[in-house]
Amino acid sequence: MSSTADSHRCVVAERDGALVAMAWVAFTARPPIIGTTGRRSADLQSVFVRPEHRGAGLGVRLVQAAIELARAEGAEHLTVHATPDAAAFYERFGFEPGPTIAQLDLQG
Repeated sequence: MSSTADSHRCVVAERDGALVAMAWVAFTARPPIIGTTGRRSADLQSVFVRPEHRGAGLGVRLVQAAIELARAEGAEHLTVHATPDAAAFYERFGFEPGPTIAQLDLQG
């Protein structure tokens, strides 16, 4: 965590002192535009709840905390790269598929 402290924040859930869920928010500086400097975007990453703790609302609370963190840090946008199975979960928070997002697979 310390190696990415300037660009990433983590929200966690604990039960009885044990880490049971986490979500990361990665912040990216954006180029200035006329009249605006200090622009930032955020990306929600690695949302994970231990299987034995799923269904208790921890994922919902993590995503809500991540959204609030991104707002508090001044991000203009919060994106998430969801699996098809998880897309409906994120849509409940207002995430919408964007018509202008395109992705190039650099590994293939």
